[in-house]
Amino acid sequence: QRGKSYGRPGRPGHWLHRQSPALRRYLWQPLCVAALNTPSEQASARVFLNVLRDTLAADRAASDLLLPAADLSALFPEPAARYVEARSGRVLREQRVKAIVPTPDGFVLDGSTGYEKVIVAVAPRHLPSLLDRLPQLAPLANQVSAFAYEPIVTVYLAYPENVGLSFPMLGIADGTAQWIFDRGRLCGQPGLLAAVISARGRHEDTEQATLADRVHWEIAALLPGLPQPRWTRVVTEKRATFACTPGLMRPSTTTAVPGLLLAGDYVAGDYPATLEGAVRSGIAAARMAIA
Repeated sequence: QRGKSYGRPGRPGHWLHRQSPALRRYLWQPLCVAALNTPSEQASARVFLNVLRDTLAADRAASDLLLPAADLSALFPEPAARYVEARSGRVLREQRVKAIVPTPDGFVLDGSTGYEKVIVAVAPRHLPSLLDRLPQLAPLANQVSAFAYEPIVTVYLAYPENVGLSFPMLGIADGTAQWIFDRGRLCGQPGLLAAVISARGRHEDTEQATLADRVHWEIAALLPGLPQPRWTRVVTEKRATFACTPGLMRPSTTTAVPGLLLAGDYVAGDYPATLEGAVRSGIAAARMAIA
């Protein structure tokens, strides 16, 4: 409500009590988990408000739901690599960087050609090992080492090719699964459904076969007459995103070492751990590198 202040934003669960139970159950809590991959009881209200500001509170197009017709590599990374190579740049694939070594003129990566500036765009859990030879960045390494993480579980269920959803994706309000994706509609894999479970919960203590069976019966409630799946597979990313909690100190793009910059969804910014946050961070780092 405009004109009223309820104090410093903390967790959405604290100030959503002013909303009706139905709104919390069907809108705010699912939206918070989907955006921040953190339960509303633990999530940062400030970051959640940033997401709402740039979607529901922005213009009409800002809340459009876009469903990709190609995989994410084909959408951006591959065209970006072609763009770089067409302008005399080099894209080196399948070359693991194990150390960043400072030199008087910049940096050397695993004995390769020296670089004047380096943008480190890795997951935060990989950052400390890369900074071993940069003692002035020990506080930064300790900072990201203290991050807590939230999982994302995906349950794949393969049915006969004629099985599909009424929409490319459906939400489940009271189930173990939160979102069901029809990969036949989205990826040309008829009969394959993918159920996504974001953030921590009781499902983490459930055996994979039991979890897959539970999700199957939740889908069967939506699709009467659904046969048993031909096969199932459960994929768990235990550290899918950092836990977006109140007061979390995220590192800045610049570091204490001139010429060494950070990029990633965990770098300080308005957004949680999302593709949008990662892209914004990458653009900021690139602009600083060429400034």
